[in-house]
Parts: sequence; C-alpha cells; structure tokens
Amino acid sequence: MLLCFEVLSELLPVLIFAIFYGRHLKKEGIAVAGSHICLLALFIIYLMGVFHFTGAGTLFEGTRFGLELRYDQINLIPFSKNINWVGHGLNIVLFIPLGVLLPLLWKKYQRLLPVVATGLAFSVLIELSQLLNIRVSDVDDLILNTLGALLGYLLGKPLSLLAKKMGIPASDGGAMAWGILLLVFFGRFFLYDEMLFASYLYGF
Repeated sequence: MLLCFEVLSELLPVLIFAIFYGRHLKKEGIAVAGSHICLLALFIIYLMGVFHFTGAGTLFEGTRFGLELRYDQINLIPFSKNINWVGHGLNIVLFIPLGVLLPLLWKKYQRLLPVVATGLAFSVLIELSQLLNIRVSDVDDLILNTLGALLGYLLGKPLSLLAKKMGIPASDGGAMAWGILLLVFFGRFFLYDEMLFASYLYGF
C-alpha cells in the first residue's frame, strides 16, 4: 500500500507530461514506435527505483528534520573512509542502466560526454536532496555513480548500434530526458510523505 502511494506521487507529473511528450513524438513520426514507448516506460520505472533505493529527500523530510548541515552528514574527501566493496559496487551498478537507456532513447546521448555529464548531474541532484533527511551526502557516491553511467554507455554501445540497424528510432528531443527525470524527482519531492502515508497505513 505504501509503495502504491509513492508510485502514484512520482507518476502523476509524468502522466501529465506524457500528453505533451506524445505530441512531440507524433511530430517526429515516433508516436507509433512501440519500442520507443516501451523503453521510455522502462526509463521512468528505472528513475523511480533509483529515487526509492537512494532515499532521495523530500520537502516533507526537510520540514520535519530541518536543513541542518552536520559534519557527519557530508563527506567531501574521496574514499577517505573504509571501502565498502558491496556499497561501492551497488553505487556503480545503480547507474549502469542510465548509461544504457539514454542513447537508446535520445540521439543526443549517443555520445559519451552527455551521458557522463547527465550521470554526474543526476547523482548531484540525489545527494543534495539527501541533505533534507538523515542520509549521508558523499562525494564517493558522485564518483561511483558517474562511473556507472560511463560503464553503462560502453556496455550499451552494441545495443545502440543494433537498434540503429533494426530501425528502432531514437528521438531528437534530448531535453526530454531531463524533463522526465525532473518530473519524477519533483513528483516525489512535493507529493510523497512517507511518514504521513505510514501513519494512515499503520494507524499511528
């Protein structure tokens, strides 16, 4: 039940945006491409999963905890702590799908630099939002997430070439990637209150 509330809060802005994005695809002649729509849905599900598993901060958490910059909440020195191989590995793996999906969906991201820059900016967005809750904002995460996006691009390169040969279209609207990403993020940020939903669910 709680997960359903989170899904709805993140999807609501995307559903509104989908109307305008559909018009954009129609102008490009991609509206009937089922492969593009399926990849787009997969991209949205992926974004929701990333925000969920990283515990991206919300407005309600900021109100509840306050924006208090504590020394133990921020790490700006790369790899200054004991290396957690599992945690570090998960930070890399988490962003590999980003590097794979972006080039398949948008032509702009069929070059390395835009994918790496987006991976870094995406990670920065998450880390900054975590200043609103009790999670640690860590420069290690920025480095590892960006590395994950880079690896995803390299691993997904054969898929992008195969998609071209098979005639699976990629959209010209590269800005749409950030439009969707931000809508999913702000849907969670402004609409999702975990404690409120939990109180309804468990009656406290």
